[in-house]
Amino acid sequence: MSGTRPRLVVVGLGWAARELHLPALRRTGAFEVVGTADPAPGLKAGYLDYREMLERVECDAVLIATPPALHREGAEAALAAGRHVMLEKPVAAGVEDARAIGKAAEAAGRVCAVGLNQRCHPRFVDLRNRIRRGDLGRVEKIRSVWTTGSGYSARSWLGRREEGGGSLLDLGSHQLDLWRFLLGEEPEEVRAESESRMLDDESGRLDARFGGGAVCEARLSLVGGDTFTVEVEGTKGRVRVKPYGRGMQASYDEQWRRFARAVMEGGAPAADVRDGIAGLEWLLGAVQGLPKAARRERVAVEYPLTVISSTTRDYGALRTTVEHLSRQTVAGRMELVLVGPEEETLRPPEGVAEAFAAVQRVGVGPVRSIAHANAAGVRWARGRVVVLTEDHCFPEPDWAEALLKAHEEPWVVVGPVVRNANPGTLVSWADFVIGYGPWMEPSPRHSPPFLPGHNSSYKREWLLELGGRLEPMLEAETVLHYEWTARGVPMCVEPGARVRHVNYSKWRSWIPVQFWCGRLFGGLRSVSWSRKKQLFYVAASPLIPAVRFWRSAREFFKPGRSRGLFFRLAPALALGLVVDGAGQMVGYLLGAGRSMEELAKYEFNRIEHVREEDRGLWTSA
Repeated sequence: MSGTRPRLVVVGLGWAARELHLPALRRTGAFEVVGTADPAPGLKAGYLDYREMLERVECDAVLIATPPALHREGAEAALAAGRHVMLEKPVAAGVEDARAIGKAAEAAGRVCAVGLNQRCHPRFVDLRNRIRRGDLGRVEKIRSVWTTGSGYSARSWLGRREEGGGSLLDLGSHQLDLWRFLLGEEPEEVRAESESRMLDDESGRLDARFGGGAVCEARLSLVGGDTFTVEVEGTKGRVRVKPYGRGMQASYDEQWRRFARAVMEGGAPAADVRDGIAGLEWLLGAVQGLPKAARRERVAVEYPLTVISSTTRDYGALRTTVEHLSRQTVAGRMELVLVGPEEETLRPPEGVAEAFAAVQRVGVGPVRSIAHANAAGVRWARGRVVVLTEDHCFPEPDWAEALLKAHEEPWVVVGPVVRNANPGTLVSWADFVIGYGPWMEPSPRHSPPFLPGHNSSYKREWLLELGGRLEPMLEAETVLHYEWTARGVPMCVEPGARVRHVNYSKWRSWIPVQFWCGRLFGGLRSVSWSRKKQLFYVAASPLIPAVRFWRSAREFFKPGRSRGLFFRLAPALALGLVVDGAGQMVGYLLGAGRSMEELAKYEFNRIEHVREEDRGLWTSA
């Protein structure tokens, strides 16, 4: 094969493949990518089944970039077909699977590399050489701090240790291998501790002691900002490395070049399956016995639909919404879940409660945010489909029936068509257009990239798959919808499902809401981005209001909508979008901050943030 460019197929088109490996392959040309496989149709893979791809596509090597728990079956299939393999790290979710992959590679006589790319980072290669020359004297300490926001993404396996997730396995696999690489020896002891609230090992500390006397420490997190530093201290000097940037990109490029040379010439890759197994054995031994995030048993499905209504107060705040729900044409098939601080204060009147198939009252203590309450409701829900409601959004009588009919199709998320319930002021119209313009009436059924937040319906199993990420994903559902859209998850607007949304009609409430909404969106959307990408979006943020203003304008030029209304509200709309854009800029730069807590002051009890004449909407149910 020497002298020709080897051919590669990719199994799994998730974040690692799309954002790290495929760009490196394009930059280097180390392999010719001749096939891709992923079961998510929206990712536009050539094959849904990788086994079919392996049978049909002539190739020399396979990148396995699936979640770690699926590595073994993919690697064994590729090796059995005579292909060389590059595995994303960690090599597997368990030691038994990792060893089986090693045996399969040995039996097949093929290269099996593991994506421990930091061995190829130019700063770390130089540092290893300096250590070997004795420039730093005897290495006494290595300290690492590595935090990311990937825990807020929709990759559910990242929150489950048994599937290879958590900071200690996801980030720690790199760190332990880096220590082995720099020091050129195996550890004598590895210890770990972690915090597991939302995810398994969402934050943790990894400590190792090596025979040469070096003590290593890594502080790791999947729910922090994007930070990475490594400091090596020796008897003759100290070196501090910030790996992000061009060096990290170069590490992926060099990793693929070395794997290509190993495939073509029979040499060794930067890290092989034995390196991956050695690190995994130490890590799994260290995390054994550490507590995991609480796991609630999944409630059996008993009803076609569960409607969730949440409040920071008591039933009185939900009364109008619940009365509209009780008039649904399919109310007798619906479960109602009321969520608030105390279960006893959520009791509806008997005449109202009897309209539903079942009513649950869930007390969660102080409600931190609407997502905190809604996530609790989802976990208690017994419906195949769950729909989120608000204390200021009132459904038409056939709303639930239309949602259920739409969910008979493969749609995972179905959203309603939205009407402005208090159209008497320009500020309420501006608020409505910014929040619900893409779904305002009239609207045909279509499949947009995102749907109304806090008012859409979901097939319950998809939400439960988010595990500990459920609450932050429900905080900014647009971010979740964008991620699902990228994966090909089907969603639609159902014109038969209509709701009337009460919008802010006081300037002093609406202006801060625009800022906090923008900051929350920007902060959550960018939490797992590189700093370079975050700064790019900060620089581009001044363009956001103009782009959104143009998109809003287009909505009013569709059939059945008032162009005159648009021209009247344009100044207010522009102001709101500028404030939202400023919030997004701050979110991209500094993160979400206290956005969730600030928005909770406005999202609940909307009656306090509208004009006096709009308050009758809560008494006219």
